[in-house]
Amino acid sequence: MKTKTLLLICLLSGIGMTQLSAQWPTPANGNTGTVSFYEAWDGYYCAVYVDGILVDELAGSVQIHNVLFFKDQVAIRATQHMTGEIRSLYEPYEVFKVSDMGHCIYATEMAPFRVNLIGNYGTHYICYFTYNFVTGEIIPVKTMILGKNK
Repeated sequence: MKTKTLLLICLLSGIGMTQLSAQWPTPANGNTGTVSFYEAWDGYYCAVYVDGILVDELAGSVQIHNVLFFKDQVAIRATQHMTGEIRSLYEPYEVFKVSDMGHCIYATEMAPFRVNLIGNYGTHYICYFTYNFVTGEIIPVKTMILGKNK
């Protein structure tokens, strides 16, 4: 997959592999608990694969809700939910509402995520991916096509 999605996953992996500094929120007791924060990202990118073939590329801006789970000052797992509107890079330039949910359990070295894309021309994709922290690879697992392009 493309660089922008990889950077997003690297953000999650970087949080878990390092001690968090003052730039990241910490649990209220400073030790164990959860932290929730929001941010905007203007570089969201998603490639859509069907049976291993690239059929669409989408890019745009999203709002991100991050939740980090700590135990003894170490990030154990994280979730990230991204929502917004993105646009196809191919004609007819369909606009999609995106809901992207990722989960990261740092001990497994894998991060599965699901992307729900609903287009204004009736196209509906649900894409599943896995990110491997060891190899840096983003693996398309499955894509379902609903709506008019079914």
